[in-house]
Amino acid sequence: MSSHDPDSQELEGRPSRRAFVVLAGAGVAALGAAGIAATSGFLRPQQPAAPGAGAQPAAPAQPAEPAQPAWTRGSRLFSADSPWNTPIPQNPAIDPASAAVQKAVLRNPKLVVNTILYSYGIPFYTATASTPRRQLRGRGAFDDPIPLDPSWRPNAGGDRKMNVLDPQRGLVYELQGYDAANRSAYWAVTRDIVNDKGDGGTSFGRTGPTGSGLSQAAGVVRIDEIRAGRIDHALSFITADPARGFRYPATHGDGSNTAAGAIQEGMRVQLDPALDLTTLDLTDAERAIGRALQVYGAFCSDTGRGNNMAMGFYMEKPTAGTGDPYKAAGLPEDWAQLKNIPRSAYRVLAASVTKR
Repeated sequence: MSSHDPDSQELEGRPSRRAFVVLAGAGVAALGAAGIAATSGFLRPQQPAAPGAGAQPAAPAQPAEPAQPAWTRGSRLFSADSPWNTPIPQNPAIDPASAAVQKAVLRNPKLVVNTILYSYGIPFYTATASTPRRQLRGRGAFDDPIPLDPSWRPNAGGDRKMNVLDPQRGLVYELQGYDAANRSAYWAVTRDIVNDKGDGGTSFGRTGPTGSGLSQAAGVVRIDEIRAGRIDHALSFITADPARGFRYPATHGDGSNTAAGAIQEGMRVQLDPALDLTTLDLTDAERAIGRALQVYGAFCSDTGRGNNMAMGFYMEKPTAGTGDPYKAAGLPEDWAQLKNIPRSAYRVLAASVTKR
């Protein structure tokens, strides 16, 4: 999707081909040890079991679930104060360009607001202690082997993406242009954004997993979140023809559009929280996504030249181990549109997030 890729291919309505591998710190792996559990797709404190009533015998104890970091079970990635995990304050400043962006992009009837589910959706895999660690070949090679199960496959789109969660090391390996047969990737960069730097962005120059330099794992709507009907982080979207320049949390931009109202990479779009979602005839997926857009908003992370998207939201691609909740949630096909969320309620926020 990035114009700085020398081998980019503009596919019809699809992102172009590029390959990267990124290590990103999860930033929340220690929550499991602090008594936080992932319940219904978001974090809740664990509560002790209620005592039995009257003289009734206590229920038999259930086997303990194997310990694993909370972020492998669908909770949000990166640090709590990451821009991705920071709720939008009340009465936020509206960007001076918001009206122009609404007219040119967000309300433009020639463009769509949709979901990226299958061909370009991003699969997630979780490494375990027994996952083979293999040397990545080609320009995507690392000095050290990374966890790569032979059965793992990237998406089928031209960018061939997948993310690998490594709870043993608290990392996310982000692969693009991955060739499973040859264990190779077209291009690789290494990002170490663990612990206090685990914000889902980067400050390591102009190359990265996306045109904006933002993590390709950040903002992806996970399958467990759709099942739970709750998303507790900002979303990541691509737009057809982004503006030149960028803003934080993006570290660079690959847009070239100079027209008034073009979306700039790093821009944060919010669904007006004054909109009462309960009065709308929404699907389960639209309701969960709409709430997240009101509370956290969405960041423009990349360009999708050649498509007709005002905003295309990245979703987790189903794999053999996840099942597929999308049709039941009201997303019947790849590129399913969010038609029941009124586009007149989208607005662009001023760049108020301060780099840490």
